[in-house]
Amino acid sequence: MSVRMLAAATAVLCVGSIGPAHSQGKITLRYGEIANSARGVSAVAINIAQRKGFLQREGIDVGGSANQVYSLIAKPEIKSFDDLKGKMVGMSLAVDTISIASRLLLEKHGLKEGAYRTRELVGTPVRADCLSKGECDAVPLGQPDDILFVRKGYNKLGDSLEVIPVLQFSVIAARRDWAQANPEAATRLARAVGGAYKFMRDKANRDEVATLAAEMTGAPIEVMRAVLAFYYEPDRGVMPKQGEIDMAGVAKVIELLGRTGELKAPLPSAERFVDLQVGKVCSPHGAKRNAGTAVPHCASLHAGYEQVRANQARFTGVPMKSRLPSSMPQWRRMS
Repeated sequence: MSVRMLAAATAVLCVGSIGPAHSQGKITLRYGEIANSARGVSAVAINIAQRKGFLQREGIDVGGSANQVYSLIAKPEIKSFDDLKGKMVGMSLAVDTISIASRLLLEKHGLKEGAYRTRELVGTPVRADCLSKGECDAVPLGQPDDILFVRKGYNKLGDSLEVIPVLQFSVIAARRDWAQANPEAATRLARAVGGAYKFMRDKANRDEVATLAAEMTGAPIEVMRAVLAFYYEPDRGVMPKQGEIDMAGVAKVIELLGRTGELKAPLPSAERFVDLQVGKVCSPHGAKRNAGTAVPHCASLHAGYEQVRANQARFTGVPMKSRLPSSMPQWRRMS
């Protein structure tokens, strides 16, 4: 799988250029984000990890949503999918899961390719601008933009959960050689991000999370409350419980790339691209920090990975390996 396909399919949040610099136990990581995602909901967890001290607790100085939901938002005069016949729909790249989901959604509601026109527009801000200017009749938008447009009088026709309920849209990735050489740093980062996702999921923190997300995205706080309610009430599987990778979601990405012809049969397994060793290192069997305190979140993070294994079997029919591999902990970039 090429890096271009990975970026199109899963929106990498933390790319290969991550390097450690140790000073009295501190680790400095060079953390990069795709520009279009830097102020989006997918970046809220790492922002909370910074603001609430989860990274600081792990001694990390930074210098993953699971299934991003995209809504098909249309002009006020377009009330139904039938109204889109012959109209312009702004899409992302053809191999992007945003475009694949949008086409599947249109097909589900009776509009096959050819029944509407398309325009390639990469990035939610670009598609939102096309809709605002009236050059596009409908576009897929993520949160909070979809809710903002609906409040302006635009119509939501449907969303990607209708056709792709399980998908690993965003990942945190690291260079394999760096992760092999720095297993402690990888594990500490995983714990910090996992702690942030756990904090976000706790209903008692909902107002604070909405406030932090509003500050980061620039959206009104009531809009961010609506976004969080959409994600968690009920839980739609949009956000991970503690930063775990959903192997069924990775398998779905591979399936979709096969459908577009970007990957040829026989399709590779999801396990080829993801190593769950971070979950094994952060185990419930008495791991200790240098200061002598128990490593926070280890047990529940490990349990999260066990749940991933169960989901793999449930959604794909392909059981995970009975035990995690014994090699050094690593995060693999899909390449």
